[in-house]
Amino acid sequence: MRILIAPDKFKDSLTAMEAAKAIEKGVKSALPDAECILLPLADGGEGTAALLTSLCGGISLTTMANNPLQNPIRCTWGYVKNEQQGFIELAEASGLQLLPEHLRNPLNTSTYGTGQLVKAAVDKGAKTLIIGLGGSATNDGGTGMAAALGYRFFDKNGKLIKVPAGRDLINIRNIDTAKVHPDLLKHDFLIKGACDVTNPLLGPEGAAYTFARQKGATEKMLPVLEEGMENLALVIEKGLGMKVAEREGSGAAGGAGAGVLAFLQGKLCSGAELILDYSKFREQLKHADFLITGEGKMDATSLQGKLIGKLCSLGSSANVPVAAFCGSSELPAEYYINNNLKAVIPVSLKECNLREALLNAHNNLVTATRSFFNEYKQTFEYRQKKDCS
Repeated sequence: MRILIAPDKFKDSLTAMEAAKAIEKGVKSALPDAECILLPLADGGEGTAALLTSLCGGISLTTMANNPLQNPIRCTWGYVKNEQQGFIELAEASGLQLLPEHLRNPLNTSTYGTGQLVKAAVDKGAKTLIIGLGGSATNDGGTGMAAALGYRFFDKNGKLIKVPAGRDLINIRNIDTAKVHPDLLKHDFLIKGACDVTNPLLGPEGAAYTFARQKGATEKMLPVLEEGMENLALVIEKGLGMKVAEREGSGAAGGAGAGVLAFLQGKLCSGAELILDYSKFREQLKHADFLITGEGKMDATSLQGKLIGKLCSLGSSANVPVAAFCGSSELPAEYYINNNLKAVIPVSLKECNLREALLNAHNNLVTATRSFFNEYKQTFEYRQKKDCS
């Protein structure tokens, strides 16, 4: 039996590769003869750059950059010299995980550090750049990133806003491009923003009202952030001649999706589709008898265009059963039955608190996988596959 093991990360506990190895251990303890193919995946969030770097045979490089509150930190990004291709994660310099809870406030945070990493990649010689847009601590519309690359933002009095943050967007009146990094404006330079969401910049489904709460915003902050985004969209249209407010994915990463479009002349794409293409997932699936995936928390959004939803769809098309392991699940049974999921298995013990669940994630995942496949090998479906092999 050939089992394709293709999880995403289990946030705050296991990388995608660590999760894949734990699942393999559980499978092997139940089905010693099973052939396990490990294919850790990502969807544009944390782990995307490292995975793409590995898949492309690149190297990891280190650059000093500013965190969301402008404190210098050491950041890693990937580069493939022969292809002149760079891989960056917005979360590496501008991610929510970089800040303790009491400092999380999207009025104060900026993507400036991400712009520093983009500059480092361009200066290294990159002609193609992929930026994973998940996991941000910011709601600045990518203005901080742009400022690090030479864009200048001025208020109504002509005063320069050096490092724009969420609170500054409402005050921007003009954008100056005279000092923008020259390589960014060349026609042979291609930038892609890998998104794990398709939300627009504005409105109830936009950057502020959909995502800002999880970045520390209070209810009172939301209309302030939304008004700032509305102003930024108008200034971008006026100064750069681009309408970004309704573009699919423009609300990703606190509006950094819009920033990729407007300030980097880039394109937005599905992070999950990008990873599936680079990893040659579809080729591996052709030869699989069973597909195992997973992530830290599953809810309805997991099946709405994100990685696991896409894997379920591909598994269904290839007639390969799919099971998903997760730290916790909010999915009603009808959701996963209707999406070709044979089972959704939360691995955390119900009596555990979050801290214990995170600390024991590896062992819990091994145990849950072993239990699932011990039960599965008793089924008619498994015996039939075994007889045919």
